[in-house]
Amino acid sequence: MRALSAVGMDDTESKVYLFLLGNNASSQQTISDKTGILRQTVYDIMKKMETKGYVSITKVGKRKHYSAVPPKLLLSMLKEKEEQFLQALPELEKMSQGEQVSISSETFLGLEGLKNLFNLTLESTSEILWIANKSLYDERFQGYYWHNYAKKRIDRKIPIKLLIEPSKAKDWNTDKKVWRETRRSKLVEGLSSSFVIFDTDKVIVYSLEKGQLFGVFIQNKATKESCEKMFWEFWKSAR
Repeated sequence: MRALSAVGMDDTESKVYLFLLGNNASSQQTISDKTGILRQTVYDIMKKMETKGYVSITKVGKRKHYSAVPPKLLLSMLKEKEEQFLQALPELEKMSQGEQVSISSETFLGLEGLKNLFNLTLESTSEILWIANKSLYDERFQGYYWHNYAKKRIDRKIPIKLLIEPSKAKDWNTDKKVWRETRRSKLVEGLSSSFVIFDTDKVIVYSLEKGQLFGVFIQNKATKESCEKMFWEFWKSAR
């Protein structure tokens, strides 16, 4: 039973505990006979369960008989462990050495998956740097999505720099009122894969190739810095 593993019981201990819940005051021989666990193994298990406080003991003659402690008592034990860990947490964090690296390799598939992925940028605490093939983007997404995305971004005052392909379209042009700066580059023309950079350590790599819509969210400072450096090189050469 998975719930019992939360308090530290292994599979065998859980089996014994569940048996004792319905058969209190049982001897080691009875536990062995009813659970099918070898007598010597039961002897070792009961010593551990006694030490951990999972069972109570009564003596019948010279023999120990075991009973399961009430489930509510297990809950109290779990809460006590949590409190002990929370007390130790500040000291443990001080002992932590080195930079924490967090990488997500989860893949978001399909059009809806990409929408969910792009919506992560709406939690950004910094400027968004986005390379986007506009013509391909317009083919894959309905206009209302980008409009709604932009509205949410503007409401949250998140600035964005867009690097797109040369085009006569003006709907993505630079507009300070909507916190957007746009440049155009032939380097973006024909790209079906691209990326978004935001916060101190976040990158989205995505593909808009027909039949292969997917994206990957990466959280890693070194990766973000590398992509950001590449973005600025493209940005400098764009107009």
